[in-house]
Order: sequence, then C-alpha cells, then structure tokens
Amino acid sequence: MQGRTPRLVYLITEDWFFVSHFMNRARAAKAAGYDVQIVTRRSTGGVHDGRLSEFGLTEFEMSRNSLNPVGLAAEALRLRRIYRAMAPDIVHHVGLKAIIVGGLAAFGNRSLHVVNAPVGMGFIFTSPSLKMRLLRGPVRMLIGMMLRAPNAVTIVENSEDRAEFISRFGLDPTSTELIEGAGVDPDVYVDRPRDANPDRPPVVMLAARMLREKGVGEFVEAARLLKGRGLKAQFVLVGAPDPVNPGAIPEETLKAWQAEGIVSWAGHSNDMPAMLTWADIVCLPSYREGLPKVLLEAASAGCALVTTDVPGCRAIVAHEKTGLLVKPRDVASLADGLARMIEDPALRASLAQAGRERVLARFSDAVVNQKTLAVYRNLAGRL
Repeated sequence: MQGRTPRLVYLITEDWFFVSHFMNRARAAKAAGYDVQIVTRRSTGGVHDGRLSEFGLTEFEMSRNSLNPVGLAAEALRLRRIYRAMAPDIVHHVGLKAIIVGGLAAFGNRSLHVVNAPVGMGFIFTSPSLKMRLLRGPVRMLIGMMLRAPNAVTIVENSEDRAEFISRFGLDPTSTELIEGAGVDPDVYVDRPRDANPDRPPVVMLAARMLREKGVGEFVEAARLLKGRGLKAQFVLVGAPDPVNPGAIPEETLKAWQAEGIVSWAGHSNDMPAMLTWADIVCLPSYREGLPKVLLEAASAGCALVTTDVPGCRAIVAHEKTGLLVKPRDVASLADGLARMIEDPALRASLAQAGRERVLARFSDAVVNQKTLAVYRNLAGRL
C-alpha cells in the first residue's frame, strides 16, 4: 500500500443513518488520509446529498426487510461488481443486512479487509413473531460465516454484545473490538438552562424511530397511566415512522394518540440539539440496543435519563447514579420510574449532571473516532 491512498468504503442501508451515526468517523478517516466512499441508498429527493458530497457516493439499494435467498444473491452480485470497480482496501459494513450482503460480495477476496459493525441485534432477534423466530437459525448461521471470515474484524458497541457475539457466533476474541457507540459532540449537545418556572410541567421526551421495539407503546401507556393519576407532565414523541421496518407504528396510530391528548407527536426533527434543550427527561424504553445515540445526546444536553435495563441502555445509564433503569416491556415499572423523575426536580438535576460527566469521559465523538481509526490503521498495516 506504500505510495498510495488507502480506500475506505462504508456500506450502509440508509444514507440518513450514515449521516447521524457515521459521518464524524468518516470525516476523521478522511482527515487521516483515507479516500472515503459511501455505498448506500439515497433518501427521496437526495435530501442528504449535500452533507455526503464531501465523500464519494455510490447509490445502492438493499431491501432492509427481506432476507429472501434469491434477493440476497442478486444484491451480493451487484455489490461484488461495485467493489471490483472501486477496488477498496477496507470495507466497513454497518448493520446486519450490510454484513450479510457485503460479506457475500467480499467472499474469497483475501486482499479486502472487512470491518463488521452489527449496531445492535436487529428486529429479527428482538421480535416475538413466529416468522422471525423461524428465521433466526439460518440468519445466525449466515452472519456467523461473515463475522468469522479470516480478513474480518467485528466492532461491537457494548461489552454484553461482545460476549454474546463471541459465544453465539464462535468468534475469536482477538477479532472483536469494543467501541461504545457513535459518540456525541459535547460542543453541539450543550447543557443549556431550562425554564425555571416551577409551574411549568416537566417535558418527558421519547426520541427515536417510531417502532414497537423502541418501547413507544409502553411509553404511551405509561403516560396514560400517569395522567390518570393526575401527574402534571408533557409527554412528547419525536421521530418518524419507518414503514419498511416490520415493527413500524402506523402514522394513523401516532395521530390517534395525539388526538386523545395523551402525547404530542412532533414527527422527525432536523435539529435535535434544539429539541433536547426543551426536554427535562428523555426516556428510551427500548427492548434492546447496541448503544443508543439519543441517550448520549440527551445526557450531553443535560437531560435526565429513564431507560430500560437491557444491553446497550445500561451501558450508558448506571441506575440511580446517571439515570434510572426500569424493567423492559413493563408499563408499571416505566410509569414508576418516570413518576419518580417528574416529582423530584433535585433528583433530575443531580442525575442529569452525573450523566453529562459520564458522557464527556467515555462517549465523546473524539474518543470514538480515535478508537475507530486505530482499527483502520491496524488493517491498513496488513495491506
């Protein structure tokens, strides 16, 4: 590789996810001397093209909700041709679908080094549906083949996932790296003073894609329960439906909840730093996460955190130290945790301060970028 610029390609199903979770790492790689290329689906109207213009962009469609073998083979063949034309040195496959399709496309190419980033276990491993349970075995076998490839490294976002991936997929521990999440810029997500009016009801916000596995339904039911008890708070959903995801909550349901007066639905936000300065409490009652970026952003912005005691979430929140943990899929437990935060401003303030300090020490984008570049440098040294 001496005398030429190493080419790094990110394969990711959606451009918006790259912008929100991998943009800073790609910029750091470019600044470190890599030729950075993105292979992804473009959003309708190319709304993210401006932000992606600093990198090479190749449009590539992958069906996120299909694991049809014929479709997978066709996608892998198309991607193999793209890889052959681009001649990358390192490919960074983001998400389970990209790991499968990208791994098939890279199969047999010993000169191509692969970074796999599962970013959570995905809907297929969290859904209780019979179809998803039946698919888990074949998908687990396929993912394991890709992760165990001799030229592959797997980045996991929390220590519990690392242990599970090593056990479930038979990985060599030396082929895994722990990098905790996507990082957050504390100069962008700033802890600004909230409205100190004691008569203002606290704002409790759930910011995520509107999916069942994010605990949106439990959040709404907890809000209904607390309002029935006479507790004064404003409950807000921020995020858009994700129609291609099997766990998507229909827009009609979100509008009905708002019409009922239980929650407000703000839809998608293009300015989360501003949105979070409005929130006092950020709640993510997810069923499972890799390492949720919204909790990092909320903690950096000085919000108190209530989340579920599941992998990923508890990597950020230490119970009663940097936030509150509640039982997953449990409306009563969630309602009790939220009530405790709503009714105790001093607790909110102390946990919010501790949460921000934890994020600055462990989860800043500077830390994440440095660790990711170390993985790339190690692979580049083998070229």
